[in-house]
Amino acid sequence: MSTERWQLFPDLRPEEYEALKADIAVHGLRVPIVVDAVSGLIVDGHHRQRALDELRSAGTKVADFRDVRAFVDD
Repeated sequence: MSTERWQLFPDLRPEEYEALKADIAVHGLRVPIVVDAVSGLIVDGHHRQRALDELRSAGTKVADFRDVRAFVDD
C-alpha cells in the first residue's frame, strides 16, 4: 500500500512549503496530522509531517499533534 494513498492535492510550491515549515518552527503544529488507526497512513497532513520531520532532524523541538481515527471504509 502506498504511503501516498491519501495525497489528493499536488505538493506545495517551494515558497509555500518553506512558509509552512517556518510557521511550524515558531508556533508548532496548529492543525493535527490525521492518521488512519488501522493502516497508520497519513490521511491529511503530508506536508506538515514532512516539515515536522525536517525540523526535528535539524534539532528543532516540535510536539506531535495527531488525530488518529478509525474509518469505516475508503
